[in-house]
Amino acid sequence: MRASKTPERSQKKKDENIMKFFGFLGVFFLIAVFCTILTSVQTSLALDEYFSVIYKTTIQPHGEQEIEQIVARVRNISDTSEKLDAIAAWETENFTEIYWEKSRENNLSIKIMDPPIGRWVYESTGKIRPMNNPYANDPAWIAYYRFGACGELAHLFADVANRSGYETRVVVAILKNPPGNHAWAEIKIGDEWEYYDPTVYGEYHYLGKQAFHGRWFNKIENYDIFQPERVAGVYFVDDGVDTGSRYPRLIVSSPNRKIDEQIETIIDYWHIDEIFKIEPQ
Repeated sequence: MRASKTPERSQKKKDENIMKFFGFLGVFFLIAVFCTILTSVQTSLALDEYFSVIYKTTIQPHGEQEIEQIVARVRNISDTSEKLDAIAAWETENFTEIYWEKSRENNLSIKIMDPPIGRWVYESTGKIRPMNNPYANDPAWIAYYRFGACGELAHLFADVANRSGYETRVVVAILKNPPGNHAWAEIKIGDEWEYYDPTVYGEYHYLGKQAFHGRWFNKIENYDIFQPERVAGVYFVDDGVDTGSRYPRLIVSSPNRKIDEQIETIIDYWHIDEIFKIEPQ
């Protein structure tokens, strides 16, 4: 007579089958993820090759022409403020700025060409924004498509101002709570550097936000678009050098600053503020 299976052996067999099933499922999932990433990389590289051709034949020539025209237009403006204002007005006109569109409650649809990598994105009218690739923040590309956010506005403004005879550079603030970043330009006027933020220019002139009136340029020490508690640091874009000490209204210099940031990190991580109902000061 054949020996009957014991309940223990039967359960062990079931457990083994379940483990095999999840093992196969895991392998299938990893293969699917690998294939998705591989396809995305191949698509992204193909887009790089395609746009390298389009850039040379169409985007760069037309973008450069746009830039040359505004440089020529402001050449005879002797007043610095008036000249830089004219550049900002030209740049922000017909510019599709992602966050401005949200403020206008426009249904701006942005899609990724190479998901999930996201090195190329486009919006519903066909404007294309390069992300984390050689054409990101390229002045000619920005002048041609007029699509992006603060980074594109800062780089194009700095480039046009530089071609108009000014020494320029771009800086970026790393933000927290919520995390993010914001870029603007610095222009050397005489012997002093001043900030010029074309995004703030657009916030007032095109969105009509009165809080930004008269704040798109000033001395560096007066830049106060963000509260200090939101700013983790301010850096030059080209070389990554920390320049936060030049922005006293963004970066509060204090011997206890690092300790305060560590305490905030601990509070956020362990949700201590919820446990003890800590109210913001």
